[in-house]
Amino acid sequence: MIGHAFDLAIDGYVGLLISLFILYTGYNVAKETVNILLGSSPNPELCNQVKDFVNEGMYIIGTHDLKVHDYGPGRTIASIHAEIQDTVNIVDAHLIIDDLEKRISEELNINIVIHIDPITTDKEKIKGMEEIVKSAVKEVNNSFVAHNIRMTIGYRCMNVIFELSVPSPQVPAADTIRKDIIHKLKEKDPQLNVIVNSVTALT
Repeated sequence: MIGHAFDLAIDGYVGLLISLFILYTGYNVAKETVNILLGSSPNPELCNQVKDFVNEGMYIIGTHDLKVHDYGPGRTIASIHAEIQDTVNIVDAHLIIDDLEKRISEELNINIVIHIDPITTDKEKIKGMEEIVKSAVKEVNNSFVAHNIRMTIGYRCMNVIFELSVPSPQVPAADTIRKDIIHKLKEKDPQLNVIVNSVTALT
């Protein structure tokens, strides 16, 4: 019709533009729906807020394994492991965790589950584990540095948790570095459950 009125062959182009607009709109709607169903990537600032809240808890000396799933407004679900001294009374530890979960729910609007990891305070055991970890790390790469090493002793296995610093150019290979160090430590003790909490650049 437009083409006949102005003696121009533009009907086909208009139809193409409308089709592209419909496809673009459909793609955005589908993307938003998938994000809601699967959970979008967590906001780094929100993750830091959760860690800060938990680390402020009494007797808590560290955290690891934070997982956040965002399913839309008011539907954020998270879990984290809180490291508590193994000398703390279990009832006190439970009350501390309950209080933290309630505060995070009220102030950050997140449904969170906090798992308790009792960290050993036995200096001799910690010293022995530090030697094992540092030796394994140096065997993987002499320039790597393990620090803030702590451990939990369970009836089935022993968790060892630590941070790792590496030369800046190697930070992008963090996943591979983690795997290599975990493999090396398990060679020394198959019962170890190794958690490399973070891989950051040497300063």
